[in-house]
Amino acid sequence: MHVIQKSLLSYEHFLAEGDDNRRLVKVLESLDADVLIAKLNRERNRRRDKYPYRMLWNTLIAGKVYGIATISGLVRELSRNPALREICGVKDMPRAYHYSRFITKLAKAENQELLLAIFHGAVEELKELLPDLGESVAVDGTGISSRCNRYAKEKSDKEAGWGVRKKRLSDGSEETKRWYGYTVMLAVDTKYELPIGFEVVAANVNENPPTSSGFGRCEEASS
Repeated sequence: MHVIQKSLLSYEHFLAEGDDNRRLVKVLESLDADVLIAKLNRERNRRRDKYPYRMLWNTLIAGKVYGIATISGLVRELSRNPALREICGVKDMPRAYHYSRFITKLAKAENQELLLAIFHGAVEELKELLPDLGESVAVDGTGISSRCNRYAKEKSDKEAGWGVRKKRLSDGSEETKRWYGYTVMLAVDTKYELPIGFEVVAANVNENPPTSSGFGRCEEASS
């Protein structure tokens, strides 16, 4: 397995890196997932560890760094990229259902708290590297569809809601988007174009003003 060595670099240097594998190493260094992975390993209770949680975590992060939109696309990239497999610690190729099970575990409330801690920890480290981070912040919402059957009378995802958003097109006409799911309110530093806080609400919840603890941490980062 590839051993990731710690090294210091400037934010501008990171942006200049042209190789996705080198960027991935830097991102994995920056996300402290040790507590989360240790918890998941304890819950595994000595069951077979052919597809380690650390490997699944690393490859999920790799999908984001590579801009891969789907799990099937991630599996294809892993199968053709031996360097990526080496960085992520892949010995046996995972299948799509391994990720479905892993994501289901991550979605549990107690694990979401640990994921939030990873995110806020990364923001705090960025604040040390970029002292002016958070001085200029923009907030915008993005609709995310639920995975449940939105046409079912009794929906399995009861926390989601119907969202409606209208957008005026260049020809003067209006386009209406409807979805059943959630709205992600993302706070982004406008100088560095980096996210520093977020809130996830049902799509039918008024987007303004954000009130969650996630945005509380966002305000803390920008103070």
